[in-house]
Amino acid sequence: MNDVLSYSGALLASAAAVTKYLAARDSGRPRTRARQFLIFGLLLLAAALTLGAPATARLALRYEAVPNLARLVGDVVAMGAANCLLALSTMAPGRDPHPHRRITGHTAVFLAGALAMALLLDAANTAPTTAFVSTYGGEPLIDMYLAVYAGYLTWAMATFHRLGHRYFHAPSTTIIARTGFRLTQLGLTCGYLWLLTRAIDVLALHTGWPIGAPLIGATVLPGLCAALVALGVSFPEWMPPLLRTRAARCLLRPIAHLRVMVALALVSMLWRPLVRAVPGVVVNVTVCGRTTMLYRRVIEIRDVQLRLAPYVHPDAQLVAAARSRREPAHEHSLALCEAAALATGLDAFRAQQRRPHPESPRVDYVNHDRIGATPFDEARHLATVAVAFRFSRTIRHVRRSLRPRPERSTTTLAPCRS
Repeated sequence: MNDVLSYSGALLASAAAVTKYLAARDSGRPRTRARQFLIFGLLLLAAALTLGAPATARLALRYEAVPNLARLVGDVVAMGAANCLLALSTMAPGRDPHPHRRITGHTAVFLAGALAMALLLDAANTAPTTAFVSTYGGEPLIDMYLAVYAGYLTWAMATFHRLGHRYFHAPSTTIIARTGFRLTQLGLTCGYLWLLTRAIDVLALHTGWPIGAPLIGATVLPGLCAALVALGVSFPEWMPPLLRTRAARCLLRPIAHLRVMVALALVSMLWRPLVRAVPGVVVNVTVCGRTTMLYRRVIEIRDVQLRLAPYVHPDAQLVAAARSRREPAHEHSLALCEAAALATGLDAFRAQQRRPHPESPRVDYVNHDRIGATPFDEARHLATVAVAFRFSRTIRHVRRSLRPRPERSTTTLAPCRS
């Protein structure tokens, strides 16, 4: 079973690398360094899974001149794939305009780690075995070997998780690209779980506690990690042709209906308080489907937003951006600032307090050029705004801080004269 999963994951990773290469060649797109790192990393991942399969390990025991040499080569190849992942994270949009020095540093750390692992394995003087962790996991030198290996893989995957969203929050991002990235993140999560099971096995050898990890950690998780990563990175290439088939449209129609229903429920949380204040924007239609209703409510929210513009507090977006934990260009920060503007404008509209036009230009964090061109992308953005408008503590703080106060009367009474 372990051999089947390992070889299947290696085959999927190789197929994903070939798919990315052919997609770049057929479409005429330039072969960028990021794409080259991605293809090379997928090939290294396939090689690491092939070398780590039990059948390959048993075959290597017959011919290897140095004990556990195949194990060392497989681990170093896996670290090479992680190094490609670090290079991809470094070349993410907005990360570094000149990433060559950082990539060189990552490569130097990779080479130093591979050399340290080779020296530690040679100094440990181990005998050939297919159960490397369970046999030598209690020795200090092997523990250091495993720590270098697991630490480098964890660092690479965590870096991609932290910086990888930059790839898919660019203006050209599509829903298919976001879905592919979610699959890649799910595959990396399986990689985290696999490293955790290996750490549990080593801890059990040191302590003698009966806390051995389940067998799924060594059999299913590595192949599942590679399969999900391969499917995720190649998702934008093979999914669009599949969606154009009649069978795929029939199968995905219920999912599309569910997405529309969820988006309609979220957008309605923002639509209801706005149309209560400005009911004139609502168009009465007798028969209307869910998709049409969703897009109508998006248009009506934008109409109300235009009417509330004179009432928006000039500092609303600045206060919301100051309390946001993410970058100003992040999608969540943009939605938070837009929700703050709507909230203060709605409060001032109810109190009938227009804001004077500020002399200095106001910083506007809401950049609608980042939102996709499709109506559903606009609805998805407004759903994020609605969640922030309804549940965010930052919005509640902005509304309390910038709550409109009743205007004092400027008329004075004439003094009484006797």
